Amino acid sequence: PGVYQVQAAAEGYAPLWSEEINTDRIAPAAIALSPGGTIAGMVVNHNGEPVDAAKVIPLSLAGGAMPATRDTFVSEDSAVRTSIGAFTLKNLSPGAETLKVTQPDYAFVLADNIPVVEGQTTEGVRITLTAGATVEGYVYDDQGRPQAAQPVYFRDDSGSETAALGTAVTDSNGFYRVWH
Repeated sequence: PGVYQVQAAAEGYAPLWSEEINTDRIAPAAIALSPGGTIAGMVVNHNGEPVDAAKVIPLSLAGGAMPATRDTFVSEDSAVRTSIGAFTLKNLSPGAETLKVTQPDYAFVLADNIPVVEGQTTEGVRITLTAGATVEGYVYDDQGRPQAAQPVYFRDDSGSETAALGTAVTDSNGFYRVWH
């Protein structure tokens, strides 16, 4: 017994979450899949040059399955790689999409509120990557002893789970480094 949602997915269609289904009420649950929409764009560096082999990840397909993690990138499902900067993401659910773009030589970027319209392609999306910075240091306890295996998190001030800027774990000397 309980209240559930079902996610349906099939190749060539946008995944869809059902309305809430209460098992105490006997009623059919219809889920109608559609092809969804497409986002097409470019990933460039700060000079406007195309960035090859960047990974473009849609949150609607890479978010968690539980309500607490739906707005958090928990996987890289349905990610595509750029070719000479260009990318195309197909079969996305209509609505506003958030994209996470990663590439080893750059800081990752979140691009949000990209419109997805049923049966249409949102073109001209341009995402700019920057080199970012490197932060490093040591973690000590209150007695001045280096702390090994301690997680260090970097987030922006929004408080959002998607706002994680970097994570590191200290080595045996308490040292950590986060780059890009």
